[in-house]
Amino acid sequence: MSDIRANTISDAAGTGPIELYKQSAAKAWANFFNTSGGGVRNSSNVSSVTDVSVGVNTINLSSGMSGAYNATFHAILTTNYPSVAGSYASGRTSTTCMCNTSDPNPNTSWSDVDQIDATIHGDLA
Repeated sequence: MSDIRANTISDAAGTGPIELYKQSAAKAWANFFNTSGGGVRNSSNVSSVTDVSVGVNTINLSSGMSGAYNATFHAILTTNYPSVAGSYASGRTSTTCMCNTSDPNPNTSWSDVDQIDATIHGDLA
């Protein structure tokens, strides 16, 4: 069995790293929260997350998407009580996607949560 080891895999011109196109790897992801003022813990291809209002966030992409794409979210209501909150994507453009979160209680409106994991699949523009 052989191993391939490299520090950097460059593009054909040798000027930068390669990007995954037309493959199933996530094109953007983020781990963020909207409690206590909000913030992004870590991300890839996400320039920022805007706290629009209680339970409503806009994910801003560094590099835009071409055509339709899939955005998946997983939200945890509190770190002390790890219940899953409902979330869904709306307001999509090529460079933004809104993520709305709510308490699992069906009578509860939008609510801020302690952790949101966002993953976006599709093709980069």
